[in-house]
Amino acid sequence: PWQGVIRNRSKDGNFYWVATTIVPVIGTAGRHDRYISLRTEVTRIKQVEESLRQDEAKFRGLAETMSSAVIVHREGRHMYANRYAEVLTGFSHDELLAMDFAEFVHPVSRQLVRERSEARLAGKPVSSRCELRLNTRDGRELWVELSSGSVECDGQTSVIGTFADIT
Repeated sequence: PWQGVIRNRSKDGNFYWVATTIVPVIGTAGRHDRYISLRTEVTRIKQVEESLRQDEAKFRGLAETMSSAVIVHREGRHMYANRYAEVLTGFSHDELLAMDFAEFVHPVSRQLVRERSEARLAGKPVSSRCELRLNTRDGRELWVELSSGSVECDGQTSVIGTFADIT
């Protein structure tokens, strides 16, 4: 059997997509003498996938060119960090993704961050902005303005935060 997605052109010149499975049928002589083809139109699915790819590209383009740190986390674990998060904190991208969110938050600000994050993930109303302190890799303290909100990431509610240095 063969499976794949095929792009076809209709009589009016428009393209459409079909998920196809082709199964050979063995005849009485023991050879393939015909095939059965099962097709399902998946044009709308392909359009949605392309739209999602374009939206992700726009998000990444925006996030990677900002002069503010952008971090997405769920239950304290970082899922995304833009390049400026590395510049601001001094931690590498891999270090940021391996860290608990509170690890680079100054101890004085950790409880505030945890409470806001838990409330946001629970769907409770939370102010979108606050000021807090962060620790950098080299031990400096920075004051930042945090703007945050909820976002779907991998099918689960996550928190997105943008940090602007206001030191």
